Amino acid sequence: MNRIHDPCVMCRRFSIVGRTEEAAQGRGYCDGWEEVKAWNDQPCVLFLRARDEAPRRAFAEKHSKEKA
Repeated sequence: MNRIHDPCVMCRRFSIVGRTEEAAQGRGYCDGWEEVKAWNDQPCVLFLRARDEAPRRAFAEKHSKEKA
C-alpha cells in the first residue's frame, strides 16, 4: 500500500524564522536533525504535525510554483 505523506514543511520541527535567505530558496531548519532541509523532503520518523497549517501550505504552494 502506498501512502502520500505531508512534506517536511508541515512538520512543527521545520522552521524558517530568522532564515530569510534559506526560506527564499524553499528551505528551512529542522530542529529534529539540526540541519537545513528542503520544504518538500520526505518526512522522517521525527515528524510532528504543525498546528499552523495555513502559512505552511502557502509556503509550499509558493515554492512548488517556482519549480514548475
